[in-house]
Amino acid sequence: MNYFSECRTIEQASQLYRTLAMQHHPDHGGDTATMQIINGQYAAVISWLQLASETERQDDAHEENHKTYADYHDLSEIFAEIKIKIEAVLNLGRDIEIELCGAWIWLHGETRPIKEVLKSYGFRWSPNKELWYFAGVRTFNRKKRTMEEIRTMHGSAFVRREKAEALP
Repeated sequence: MNYFSECRTIEQASQLYRTLAMQHHPDHGGDTATMQIINGQYAAVISWLQLASETERQDDAHEENHKTYADYHDLSEIFAEIKIKIEAVLNLGRDIEIELCGAWIWLHGETRPIKEVLKSYGFRWSPNKELWYFAGVRTFNRKKRTMEEIRTMHGSAFVRREKAEALP
């Protein structure tokens, strides 16, 4: 069963995820296997929708005779890796917010207890932003930017995992 087949936006997918989590989370009478399937499908749809957004962004740049990182990389490979990273973080069972900005993942929340796990997943710590990140595409631009500047340049989409305590 594909729970997210009707979702056309990240917001729709996030809203449906919250509803499904309330119904199927093991802390509320659901089972772990179903929740893991939901987490996997959620990561896949979020990654696919972000890939579509980045492809559209690339098309817009080409209309203005500009190039983007997508001209030098295989977007489908990048976002397949991003899907894997999102699913891994969702399955940690922690209250962590995942933010997608272009082809980068930023993690917000209490991550200190799982820092070694995040390192093993390929995430790195940004001391300036005090956030963990995974760079789908490495940048050669060493200019320090705030998260607001990054969001303005690349767009932003939050992938939220509900706290188990907050579910009814």
